[in-house]
Amino acid sequence: MGPHAMKAGLYYQHSQKPQSAFAYVNGQIYFDNSSSNPFDSSHPYANAALGIYNSFTQASAFVKPNWVYTNLEWYVQDNWKATDKLTLDYGVRFYYLTPQWDSDEKAANFKPQTS
Repeated sequence: MGPHAMKAGLYYQHSQKPQSAFAYVNGQIYFDNSSSNPFDSSHPYANAALGIYNSFTQASAFVKPNWVYTNLEWYVQDNWKATDKLTLDYGVRFYYLTPQWDSDEKAANFKPQTS
């Protein structure tokens, strides 16, 4: 376009990432000392060797939320040779980025019921 050399571009990315919620599905056993446990040996290693545990926790389900985000970018750029000794190179770039969110709504722990 005469002394102008214009460029424009567009980039779009939509991502889905099913990822574990990192819950302890295999369970965790705690062999800590507990004065309320009548079988406590007063030493965690001895408790483990004897099979005396203080508590056991395990996730009730293997939760795998589907994390989704969108990335949209666009730009317009111009290189204008105004004179033989003056060239202007300018442009503008825009971004639209959404935060990652769980499309399956499995990652949240609290959902109040209205009924």
